[in-house]
Amino acid sequence: MDHAAFITGGTGLIGSYLIRLLQKKHFTLYVITRKESNLERLRGVDCQLEIIRGELSEQKKYEVALQESDVVFHLAAQINVDIATKDPISTKHANLDMTLSLLETIRKVGKKPKLVYMSSTNIYGNPEYLPIDEKHPIKPLEPYSASKAGAEMFCQAYSSSYGFDYASIRSPNVYGPSQAETQIIPKIVGKCLRGEKILFANKDVQRDFIHAYDAAEALFLAFEKGSGPYNIGSRESIWVNDLVRMIIDEIDPEYSNIDFIETIRRADIERVTLNSERARNELGWKQRYSLKEGILEVINHQKGLMR
Repeated sequence: MDHAAFITGGTGLIGSYLIRLLQKKHFTLYVITRKESNLERLRGVDCQLEIIRGELSEQKKYEVALQESDVVFHLAAQINVDIATKDPISTKHANLDMTLSLLETIRKVGKKPKLVYMSSTNIYGNPEYLPIDEKHPIKPLEPYSASKAGAEMFCQAYSSSYGFDYASIRSPNVYGPSQAETQIIPKIVGKCLRGEKILFANKDVQRDFIHAYDAAEALFLAFEKGSGPYNIGSRESIWVNDLVRMIIDEIDPEYSNIDFIETIRRADIERVTLNSERARNELGWKQRYSLKEGILEVINHQKGLMR
């Protein structure tokens, strides 16, 4: 049986992968967006797709789409930690208030679609143990992770209070081709390809990275058979210093225009390694892209843009 999906953040990096995955599954798609420029990511999508232009606070614009949908994939968010730290009020509005607007609309429509929320492993804060599983305490360190934790808690509360199914995917750093250079992997790739100085702080922290394809796959599997939160990760973390070196070695091993600043952000998480066994066992999720494979894809994409 064909399904219908309502997607927020569908023109973002993960959303564009999710839409192509749902296209192969013959979904009817409703995508709400407020940014015309991001529609470029959906070029070539060939399925029954309706673009709804507006904000989640404009509930009348998408009530009918929700009533037609079997699932809501809620991906829309302000994801930049630095922006969130500088402007926590607008981040709370984007990540928490807009989630509440969506939840209220779901509550009011007659048909209750399943909700799949794109969360973040930042909500755990600095780990009390490794690898981090879903039972780890939620202790956000900065405004971005606080807004994501709050939104996820409201999703859980609305699910139990108003009777619709819910699942969430807690992901580490997501990357992939077409990602903005505000994020670490495309930033390093872009600067190295252009011969610009690579200036980085926080070399002595460890991060886990997951390709956008693998995140999209987890979201779909959570719709099919998930309930509650699921970590997804690579089972390994990498020092930022080693990540920079890995990328440069793929582009130009002789590249030396690099400076590291010996500092760390006050609320930075020092190390992230995730336990994804629940997603692997209950959802059947498997990571497709190794970090090296994903980095090569990003490099080739950015090289293509420079031709």
